[in-house]
Amino acid sequence: MPITYLACSWVLIALAAIDLDVHRLPDAIQLPGYPVLLVLLACCSILTGDLDALLRASLAGAGMFGLFFVLLLAAPNGGMGFGDVKLSGLLGLLLGWLSWRHATVATLGTFVLGGFVAAVLLVSGRSDRRGEFAYGPVMVASALMTIILLPLAAEAA
Repeated sequence: MPITYLACSWVLIALAAIDLDVHRLPDAIQLPGYPVLLVLLACCSILTGDLDALLRASLAGAGMFGLFFVLLLAAPNGGMGFGDVKLSGLLGLLLGWLSWRHATVATLGTFVLGGFVAAVLLVSGRSDRRGEFAYGPVMVASALMTIILLPLAAEAA
């Protein structure tokens, strides 16, 4: 399992860097990521004997994809693109395999972190109210912070 998450982290960091640079999340990376990630998570489920985790991952991936798709449709010129929707499905798979809590915290964290980034850009004068910023890095940062920090928070409690 750690190898799967380490490999995925590198791909996610690459996607975030690309999105920061060109404001695109390439299909050439994301679309093959779905079957590859499903196979890797299936292997993790078999090795750990936790087949429920694979079902949970699939449901979380579909749920996050659906949520972000609805948000895209609700505000078609709101700055979120279909690349962000596709990334949300991948993140849902990855986070959902760990737990529903991971998927939920990372999703909420994405909106909080995105709002913080938008506020900083507005206050600093680097953007106006209609300005756009790459949302993929925010999504990836929230997911990685959740994967790393949620177990630490549980230990501290």
